[in-house]
Amino acid sequence: MPRSTPRAHQTLLILHVLPAMLSLIPLTGCETDPATMTDADCQRTYWCTDKGRCFAKGEDCVAKSASDCTASTECKTKGRCELSANACHEPKVQPCATSVLCTKNGYCQPGKAGTCCNTTGWCCSADGKCSNS
Repeated sequence: MPRSTPRAHQTLLILHVLPAMLSLIPLTGCETDPATMTDADCQRTYWCTDKGRCFAKGEDCVAKSASDCTASTECKTKGRCELSANACHEPKVQPCATSVLCTKNGYCQPGKAGTCCNTTGWCCSADGKCSNS
């Protein structure tokens, strides 16, 4: 009986096993016509879990409420928790209570012009400039 060579095993894998395995992988995202997207289609995608865009609007998936954003992965990892124009974005003004100025230095109270202040009246901006108001 002839002995199999590594090259024969490689050929067997390429010609027979690999195509059979690839046929088992579902083609997600391609089965829905964008013109007929539904909320359920959007809710099955990473657009919903990662970006909070769980509702169909035309050919797009969009966020409809702040809770869509706050439930998303990008809210937790990138701070994109604010709803604006049907998508989740970072807030224009970073809230003092969740800023590094508060967590590291105690400047947790909102001040004038986007600054965060401590209890003794000192206020700092995000670029590190501080003054006593």
